[in-house]
Amino acid sequence: MSDSAWDAYLRSFHRETPRATPDGVGQFHSEDDKTSYRLLSDTLEPKAGQYVKVLDLACGDGRLVDDIVAVVGADAAVTGLDMSEDEIARARGRHPNQTFCVGRAQSLPFSDKSFDAVLCHFAFMLMVPVVPVVAEIDRVLRPDGSFSCAWSSLSRTEGDLADLLRLPQVIEGPRPRDLPIFDPRQSTPEGIAELFAEAGNARQLSVRRVPVTCDVDERGAWRFLDGLYFAKTRDEETSSALRTEVANLASARGGTLRLEKTIEIATLR
Repeated sequence: MSDSAWDAYLRSFHRETPRATPDGVGQFHSEDDKTSYRLLSDTLEPKAGQYVKVLDLACGDGRLVDDIVAVVGADAAVTGLDMSEDEIARARGRHPNQTFCVGRAQSLPFSDKSFDAVLCHFAFMLMVPVVPVVAEIDRVLRPDGSFSCAWSSLSRTEGDLADLLRLPQVIEGPRPRDLPIFDPRQSTPEGIAELFAEAGNARQLSVRRVPVTCDVDERGAWRFLDGLYFAKTRDEETSSALRTEVANLASARGGTLRLEKTIEIATLR
């Protein structure tokens, strides 16, 4: 799958699955009742008496904006960018007083040193190629600015979530064989710091890892699986079989599954 084909796949996914990330990832909360959106926004450092200009990179439907404003204050000036026209339309509808535009992270339509912070929620690890993305983030950040991204790995799970991900229809499908080549550094905090250092700006790295959980019935478990990026490549027969397996697993656990994972947040400032 070429880079352009990968972008087209992601656009199609978000067109066919609105709110996939908020409805899936957004179900999880930390011990102090924070979502991954709020945990990411907590990395911001409000500057007294100044606007804080924040770029929400790969903003989706604008779900992160409320948390940015909650942390920074009503004076926060948020700009959201996403390559999905459908998601940008939803974001504009939700937040008419903020700025949203369609574009790619590899070529940001903003002037140099125009943002105090860039945030990226569950998307940095999907950006191909990633080296020009890092160069663009570095270009639009002010010298004292910060970049933070959040993600979670599903390869190190236990309990009900691990059992959910081991269901045959999840294991055997539907990941395409011809994916673009991802840089392994874009999925580790140290790797992200290395990418920025190679771009000419060795910012100081801080990492936060926060356990999050959610208790879901079979519908919530299905909503989580249906929000994974390769869900839409399953055929109807496989999807039907998977829904049955999810229902059986939930029933075997008394109707409720406890899903547990860890949110990783890397900040460079």
